[in-house]
Amino acid sequence: MKLTKALSITLIGAAIALTSIQSGAATKITPDWSLSGFDQPESTLLDPSRQELLVSSINGAPMELNGKGYISRVSLDGKMLDKHWATGFDAPKGMAIFQDNVYIADMQQLHQVDSSGNISVSYTHLRAHETGRNL
Repeated sequence: MKLTKALSITLIGAAIALTSIQSGAATKITPDWSLSGFDQPESTLLDPSRQELLVSSINGAPMELNGKGYISRVSLDGKMLDKHWATGFDAPKGMAIFQDNVYIADMQQLHQVDSSGNISVSYTHLRAHETGRNL
């Protein structure tokens, strides 16, 4: 399937890989699950405190400033929890978690998103802007 139509995440134990290397035998790797329905998924981040995955979707051209990008929440067993958990991004790419906030690299900005999916601060050109937006 095209990357724009499906995102496959494979969870593989290190013991299987180590056994394969030690024995010299080829091991067939198969995904535990696959989930489709994203719009140009770009990155996935494990949220260890909530035990779920966050998936960024560009939803347009990779360099386009269109406000259509979003972040989805996905369970560790491959169920969509909230497709549009955080919205209003131009082309969200990298993500990180620090002190219960998700930081999202979005073209010319870095957004701080709270646990409810709301953008609380946007950093542009090294200055913070309180958004007051409920996205």
